Amino acid sequence: MQVLNVEAFEKRLVYNVAKAYAVQLGVGFAYPELDDVVGISICDFELWPRGDGPHVPMLSRWRMQEQHSGVTGLPHIQFVFLELPKCAGGSDPLPLVDKWAYFFREAGNLLAIPDALRHPPVLDALEGPRTARFSREEWDAYIAAGMAIQNERGALSLART
Repeated sequence: MQVLNVEAFEKRLVYNVAKAYAVQLGVGFAYPELDDVVGISICDFELWPRGDGPHVPMLSRWRMQEQHSGVTGLPHIQFVFLELPKCAGGSDPLPLVDKWAYFFREAGNLLAIPDALRHPPVLDALEGPRTARFSREEWDAYIAAGMAIQNERGALSLART
């Protein structure tokens, strides 16, 4: 997550994503073995401010395009941006992308999980910061509780067969 827009931010992004693509090719590797790379940036500022020009939405996806025909190609390096200030979802976001924007914008301020964020992938993301603060004893109890749940599921599944 990028909190501040800094000088040459876009160049730094291109450099880091291109580097992630290039370092895959170790000694003895072949070009077909390269995996595509997608750089994901969550910005707490408007990278492309709303103005008189074409509107760039809150969630934008970028890749190479042939300039004359408009044909897209070379999909091996792509960029995705989520510009949080462009989120208009308020405190009750409906589309999933708005739920994620609300999550990233408000997660540090939440005392309870609002209904709008009770969506499985978002709940999973909220679990990470919660468990990161666990003591060793709390972590052990958390793992034991998860194992107990899995054991119950397994027992129910076996009983049904």
